[in-house]
Amino acid sequence: MGSLSRMSEVCSICPQKDKCSKKRMEACAYLVPASEPIAAEIEINNEIKQNIYDQIYSFSVPRVYTGKF
Repeated sequence: MGSLSRMSEVCSICPQKDKCSKKRMEACAYLVPASEPIAAEIEINNEIKQNIYDQIYSFSVPRVYTGKF
């Protein structure tokens, strides 16, 4: 997580802003990691699900030879 900040308006107009060690900062934004999966992850997950589905439902029961026609 990160943030974007800037010098406060009070400090930015002060003539001593370059020398002062007590500058005030204002938070502009916070960067929060995405909580939703990106499109590539969704596509991979769908591909994995499809492969599992294909493996489960493509199973066929072999015919047993009984010797009689």
